[in-house]
Amino acid sequence: MHCSHNDARILDDLRSAGIGKGKVGKQTFLEGLVTSLPTLGAGQSAFNVHFEWDSDMGIPGAFYIENFKQVEFFLVSLTLEDIPNHGSIHFLCNSWVYNSKKYKSGRIFFANKTYLPSEKPGPLVKYREEELKTLRGDGTGERKEHERIYDYDVYNDLGDPDSNARLARPVLGGSTTLPYPRRGRTGRKKSRKDESFGHLKSSDFLVYILKSASQNVIPQLQSALSLQFNQPEFNSFYDVRGLDDGGIKLPTNTLSQLSPIPLFKELFRTDGEQALKFPTPKVIQVEQSAWMTDEEFAREMTAGVNPHIIKRLQSKLDSQLYGDNTSTITKQHLEPNLGGLTVEQDYPYAADGLEIWAAIKSWVQEYVSFYYKSDAAVAQDAELQAFWKELVEVGHGDKKNEPWRGKMKTRQELIDSCTILIWTASALHAAVNFGQYPYGGYILNRPTLSRRFMP
Repeated sequence: MHCSHNDARILDDLRSAGIGKGKVGKQTFLEGLVTSLPTLGAGQSAFNVHFEWDSDMGIPGAFYIENFKQVEFFLVSLTLEDIPNHGSIHFLCNSWVYNSKKYKSGRIFFANKTYLPSEKPGPLVKYREEELKTLRGDGTGERKEHERIYDYDVYNDLGDPDSNARLARPVLGGSTTLPYPRRGRTGRKKSRKDESFGHLKSSDFLVYILKSASQNVIPQLQSALSLQFNQPEFNSFYDVRGLDDGGIKLPTNTLSQLSPIPLFKELFRTDGEQALKFPTPKVIQVEQSAWMTDEEFAREMTAGVNPHIIKRLQSKLDSQLYGDNTSTITKQHLEPNLGGLTVEQDYPYAADGLEIWAAIKSWVQEYVSFYYKSDAAVAQDAELQAFWKELVEVGHGDKKNEPWRGKMKTRQELIDSCTILIWTASALHAAVNFGQYPYGGYILNRPTLSRRFMP
């Protein structure tokens, strides 16, 4: 048996749990370091560990783990080998484990075998219920780094009235006048600014470095920039192009304090005098004036940033007052101006998106049908129904009575809902976000702020 994680210094306590009639086995500890495991990734370590077990205890279904060190470690997996008449049992963990004193109950991991709630082995039911209760939380307290709770709250931290009354902002969500979806609850005071990122995100490292350098480095950067730009704004196209064409000249002693940060390695060049230089955005890589053309504008609308905003033209005027509001524009009006493209098949977001949507739905349909053999199985899945109830009534409670809301009582409703969720978190997210720098990196193409009137 091996247990792998990324820090060989951790001394852990492992106990087999959920065995036989819910028995918890004897405590045991990590042993020797395994050096020849072919599946180890970079920075990972593996250890042997032995449990006392006999056939009267049943088949292992879960295990507890305790960390007695002050430093957390990332537990990748645990594999029980040579179980008589059963072979190996794999536990896929992929979770951070903190010092045991931080937890109210032990960290438990279940075998990598999928069950519907109604089919879960009886000896594991209690452990599963306790784990769900831990993950759900009780709605109180401030969230801590070691917790895995995802709780809801309204957007009550958009302003900063503590520093200035003029910075007060309304609470979004929880009312009919401002019915916005919920965010993750942090438990901090309501007038505080938004929560920081978790410790796993690389932005933490950047923020930490920038904060530590703010007293010395940032003023030097500001001083260096002020020598080249006497005003805090761009006065010409030439100034904007200077960001990626030649860059902004900076003193070497200033850059030496920032160069260890990975983010700046691409920005700082070492060809002669160093400069702050951004990668050239895609929209001007071939031709610097290409972004100004009507053709490029149309192309970006159909294949650039936020292509999903394109909708069928439909008037919102009252038809009883203004007559028939159905658009009379046809493809015959549009295609002569599309340079040989067609309305039906040459809208990349729609053409490619429909293929991706079909692939997602096909996979979801096969997956759902494998586990749920009937509509009744969906309706009787207590955990699924609790998830759907929370999503509808809490996650976006202002939409809970909409007629298009599914009831999650049939396999088809589950298939449709899962397809939408997966599509939104993958293809739609990519379409909306991946083009931000290629198109928006050249600020003239997609300015976030204009200080002067358009000519």
